[in-house]
Amino acid sequence: MAVSTINKGFTKDIGETEGIVCPNCKSAVRMRLFTTTDSSVISKVIRKKGDMHVAVCPQCACVFTVAENYMKEKTSGTTVFITENDLTVLVNGK
Repeated sequence: MAVSTINKGFTKDIGETEGIVCPNCKSAVRMRLFTTTDSSVISKVIRKKGDMHVAVCPQCACVFTVAENYMKEKTSGTTVFITENDLTVLVNGK
């Protein structure tokens, strides 16, 4: 299996969001934010951007991708608030 030996993925915990109502379970939560980086040969060959930001709801374990604009503002130190429009369901939770 050549593919399994060339995949390189890294995940980094980058904190929490501000309070938000989870679009999936409708609970008021502070979601955990992660950034994942794919540095595999395949992503370099096809010139695919290897970074993705995800948020995980602590109540229902639903995983969302986070809008690039929100993450750009948050990492630059600007005060931002996450909204449901910044989240796209990646994996449904309970």
